[in-house]
Amino acid sequence: MVLEVFAGSCRFSKACKELGLRVLAIDKDPKRAENFPVAAFDLTKPHDFQTVCKFAETERDNICWAHFAPSCGTASKARERRVQGVANPPRPLRSESYPDGLQGLSEREEERVKEANKSYEAMVELLLILIGFGIAVSVENPLNSLFWLTSFMVRLFDRYPGHFTILQHCMHGGTRDKKSKFWSHNPRKPEENFLASLGLLCDQSHQHESWKPRWVDGKLFFPTAAEAAYPYVLCQRMASLCLDEAKAREVSPCETLQEQLSLDLGTGKRNLFAAQSRGNKLKQILGEYGSTIQAAVPLGFQNLDKMLKDFPKGTKVVHRQLKWGYMRDDWINKISWTEHIEEGAHFELIKLGVPRCPETFMKEATEAGHPRHALARVSDLMKSTLQEVFLGDPFKIRSKRASFLKKWMKRAVKLRADERKLHDNLPDHLRRLLANKKLLLWKEILVDLEYPDYKIVDEICQGFPLTGWAEQSTVFQKQVKSPTVSLQQLTGMARGLNMAVVASLESAEWQDVDEVAWQETMQEVEQGWLAEEPFPDLERHFIAKRFPIQQKDKTRLIDDFSICGVDSAFGMTEKLRVDSIDEIVAGISVLMDTDGFGARATGLLGRTFDLKSAYKQFGVDAAHAERLRIAVKRPGGGIGYFKVLALPFGATGSVAAFLRISAAIAYVGTKGLSIPWSVFFDDYTALSPKGLEADTTFYAEALFKLLGINFASEGSKAPPFSEKFKTLGLIVDAENAKEKVFRTA
Repeated sequence: MVLEVFAGSCRFSKACKELGLRVLAIDKDPKRAENFPVAAFDLTKPHDFQTVCKFAETERDNICWAHFAPSCGTASKARERRVQGVANPPRPLRSESYPDGLQGLSEREEERVKEANKSYEAMVELLLILIGFGIAVSVENPLNSLFWLTSFMVRLFDRYPGHFTILQHCMHGGTRDKKSKFWSHNPRKPEENFLASLGLLCDQSHQHESWKPRWVDGKLFFPTAAEAAYPYVLCQRMASLCLDEAKAREVSPCETLQEQLSLDLGTGKRNLFAAQSRGNKLKQILGEYGSTIQAAVPLGFQNLDKMLKDFPKGTKVVHRQLKWGYMRDDWINKISWTEHIEEGAHFELIKLGVPRCPETFMKEATEAGHPRHALARVSDLMKSTLQEVFLGDPFKIRSKRASFLKKWMKRAVKLRADERKLHDNLPDHLRRLLANKKLLLWKEILVDLEYPDYKIVDEICQGFPLTGWAEQSTVFQKQVKSPTVSLQQLTGMARGLNMAVVASLESAEWQDVDEVAWQETMQEVEQGWLAEEPFPDLERHFIAKRFPIQQKDKTRLIDDFSICGVDSAFGMTEKLRVDSIDEIVAGISVLMDTDGFGARATGLLGRTFDLKSAYKQFGVDAAHAERLRIAVKRPGGGIGYFKVLALPFGATGSVAAFLRISAAIAYVGTKGLSIPWSVFFDDYTALSPKGLEADTTFYAEALFKLLGINFASEGSKAPPFSEKFKTLGLIVDAENAKEKVFRTA
C-alpha cells in the first residue's frame, strides 16, 4: 500500500494503481482530487490525526511507502520576485532568517502562515510515527522553498538526516525547468537513498516553457499553479520504486486469482454460487501477461510507440526505472537502443508486458481449471476438520472428543476457587451477567489451542465499550472504519440528540406492540440486563431509542444507538466477518472435491445450534454502564429510562464485541472437538457424517455447558441432524451427497 498525504499528485496515485498497488490519498480538501478519490482528513485536527495514525498502525505491515507533498504557498520564493504589470503581487510571508513566518504580517497573512505551520508540525509528527512503524517515507517541495528551513523540518532532520534528491521535472516528462527537492528515509535500509535514481538535472537538450505570468480572461495566471502536479513520467518512475520496495518487503500486489484468494479468505465467496463482483475486485485466473521483457533506452526516449509495434498486439510498458552506469557488454543480444546511450551513462530500464498467444492462453487456462475450484475454499483448519470427520476413523474422532472434554472438565474443577475469586472482583453489573461463565477456563483453552484472540476473555471480564476504538482481534481482516465524531463532540451534542429521542417517543401513538416492548423491558430489568433510571441527565447521558419490531410470531426489541450518536463515535480497525451460507456451501463443495469422498462417505447431515439471548450474556464496561441509557414508551403515558448493563441489540459496538466472542467459541469447537461448523452471529451450523450425529450434538452442547454459554436445547431452535436442514433462512438438501450433489433453496 502507498500512503499519499496532502494528495500532492493524483497522477502518482494513478501510476501506483496501474502497478496493482493500493493507494490511500489524504487531503483536507478532497476537491483537489482531479476525479481521483481522496480521503478528507485534516491533520491539524486531533480527531482526524488520530484516525490516520490508527490506520497507519493497523496497516503498518502493508504500507511500503508514505509520500508527503505539503503546500508551499506561504513558503514560496516566487513571492520575492517582482511581476511586471502587477501593482500588488503576493509579498513574502517568510524569509531565510524567519522561516516560520515574518513579523508585521496582516491578520489574514498571519493566519495563513499559522495554518501552514500547523500542517507542517502535524506532518512531522506523523512522519516520526510512520518511521517508528518501519515505513519508508519521503517529502517533496520546490528546491528553493523556505519550507525546508522551518523549525519543524529542522527538528525532523536532526532526528533523521535521511537523504536529499534534487531533480528537474523537464527530465521526467515535464515542460518547465522546475526543480524539486525530495527528502527520504527508509528504515529498512537507512544508509541507502532509495530515490537516488530520480536525481536528474536538465541536460539542456530541449526547450522549456516560460514561467512568465500571463493574463487569461482578465485574471493573472501563474504557471506555478499548473506545475503543482507531477509529470506523469515522474509518477510512473516513483511508482516503480514503490513496487520495488513492496517486493523487498514481501507485500507486492498479487497478479492472479489464486494469489489473491490465498491472501484473503473472504474474497470471492459471494461469487461462488451467486453474485458477480462489482468492478475489478477479482483478479484474472491467469496473469495479464504471459511474459515480460526488459529493454534499455536513453533518457527522454521518444520512440516507445515504435518499439511496441515490434511486439505482439497488447504489449504495454508495465514498469520503468532510472538506472546509473550503462554497460554496453551487459546488453549484447538484448533489447537496447545502444547507439543512443553512452557507456556509464544514466539510462532507463523499461519492462514490457507481452500477452500470450492464443494457443498458449488456451493451454494454460485449461490447466488452471474452472474458477469455481479456486473460489470454493475454506480455512485450512476447516478443511482438515472436514476430512478428518468425514473420511477418518469414527472411533478416533470419538476418542479425541472425549479426551478433550475430560481434560478440561478436570481443569474446571481445579479452577473453581480461582473462578469464584475472579467473579467476586468483577464490576457489580457484570458479576450477575457472567455468573455461570467459566472465564479462566475459557482463556486457558484458547491459549492452549493457540487462538490469536485469547484476550477476548479479559475484555469480557471488563465489559465492552461502545464508543472509541474497538480492540483489534487479529482474527478478522484489517480495514479501518474511523469514528465520525469524538466522545468529546458527542458529549457536546448530547442534549440536542437526547431531546430529539424524547420528542420522538412522546409524539408516537401507543400501540399494542408497545405493551409487549414494555413487558420485555421489565423482564430485562429482572434479569439484570437493564436497571431503571428515573432521572437521566440529558446533558451527560447518551439515550438510545427502544422500539419493537414484529417478526412473524416474535417481537424483537431494537435499541437504536445511531439516533443518539453512539454508533458514530465507534471506530474499528477490522472488517467484521460472519460465516454466511457461502461458507457452508463452500465447505460442502470442498469436501465433495476431496479424493475418496464419494466412495467412503456415509452421508452428509447438518443442523444449527442457537444461542439464547446471545448479546445479553455479556456486558458493557463500567464507564458505559454509567453513560448509556435507553428510553421506551411507558404504559399510561410518559417515558421510561433504563441504564444499559448488557450488550444492547442495536449498537455497532455490540456487534463487534459479540462476533469476536462467537468466533472464539467456534474455534474451540472446530480445533478442540473436531466439529466442522460455521457461525453466523449466534447460529452455529454444523455438519456430520451419518453415525456421528448424536456424538456431535452431545459434544457441541457439552462445550456450551463447559464455558457457561446459554443455548437452545429443545424446541424449534434445536432441530436434529438431517440430510435436509435449514440454515440462515435456506434449505440445504444433501440427500444425494454420496453422488457429490447437493442443493440449496
